[in-house]
Amino acid sequence: LQPVEIDDLSATSATACTSITIYGVNFSETASENIVKFNDVVATVTSASDSELVVTVPSGATSGDLTVTTKGNTATWESFTILINEATMTMDDVDHTYSGFCSSVVSGRFW
Repeated sequence: LQPVEIDDLSATSATACTSITIYGVNFSETASENIVKFNDVVATVTSASDSELVVTVPSGATSGDLTVTTKGNTATWESFTILINEATMTMDDVDHTYSGFCSSVVSGRFW
């Protein structure tokens, strides 16, 4: 088996829930066969080719190593930085909305 390698990233820092591209060699072309972790927190691989992976930075990730494991091999990119994603809550007299997470959520009714 050829070793998997990470050559570059589209960004070396990002907020949770944003997408980045990992450039390298010997990735699996099947997205689910590539395990990407941000400091041990598993990310979602949304598309894959032999030389590129598009991944979503997982909620709960912390700064540290980014790893790609595929075909029994692991490659590491040191020092990926997770930026703080400011969360907000807005309220009116009927609903409250949370945003700044991986999605916005409208919940609750005030009576």
